[in-house]
Amino acid sequence: MPAVSICIPTYNHAAFIGDALRSAMAQSCDDAEIVVLDNASQDNTQEIVKEISARDPRIRYIRHSRNIGLIPNLNACIEFAEGRYVKILCADDLLHPGCVSAMSKALDDNPGVSLVACARTVADENLATLRIVGSREHQDRIAGATMIANCFFWGNRIGEPTAVIFRRADSQRGFNQNYPQLVDMEMWFHLLRKGDFLALPQSLCTIRSHSGQATWDNDQNGRIVGDRKRLFREFAGSTAISAGFSKKMLWDLRMAYALMRSAAAESRTLERPVQEVFFPRAFPLCTYPFMSLMKSIGLRRIWRTI
Repeated sequence: MPAVSICIPTYNHAAFIGDALRSAMAQSCDDAEIVVLDNASQDNTQEIVKEISARDPRIRYIRHSRNIGLIPNLNACIEFAEGRYVKILCADDLLHPGCVSAMSKALDDNPGVSLVACARTVADENLATLRIVGSREHQDRIAGATMIANCFFWGNRIGEPTAVIFRRADSQRGFNQNYPQLVDMEMWFHLLRKGDFLALPQSLCTIRSHSGQATWDNDQNGRIVGDRKRLFREFAGSTAISAGFSKKMLWDLRMAYALMRSAAAESRTLERPVQEVFFPRAFPLCTYPFMSLMKSIGLRRIWRTI
């Protein structure tokens, strides 16, 4: 059994899959397998992967007979992985040299940790660096419940699938298909119910930002609102125990922002009462109108940085 399974879910990413695969092959971790999960791509992904994999016996190529969807393909990564640890690598991203060794060692050295994340470099389509996200001066271990609460109120402070590693034994439930937009964050919450979070300060991967990618947080189609409502119903009770007024108000403001941005809220009116907030009576009278006002006077960009 390999120590780490580097799993690459892909669909029609022939332009990037070679770079991703070569970055996985270049890892210094000797005890790793590389599994490509092709979601019935219609481009020449298959030819590229087969040509590269012919030179490396660690690579397994699995092609679905039909497109099973993004989340089922993520779950196929866990299903077909044979390693103790699962390291997902999105097909348009890259792992930096030493990424897998550093992240798997963090799990080896910290048996009470269920999720490790690193800082990541965000780049454009041509890999020109745009910014580094999540960098810390020192390694930081945070209790799982504390990290869940941080992300619940402030948004995903952990990162994308390419930026994390977790134990296969902890992930058997799989990614939750009831969360079409916040699927990664809900999975991180599931894992953090089993142990602590460990943040590594160095950037160990590159996340490509380009127009052709399948976004994880498209708030234009209204599904983000449904995901936030589900998140509230499942996690608000436990996270609100030690939360003060300001954090609860922050959740309500973020819900108002999601509603305002969704296609379902283009009329800027609330079609039905929103119960998945901490202050439901104030929400239609104050909170939502406040966010609409922010947008109308051009403060949306400031809000998105909060």
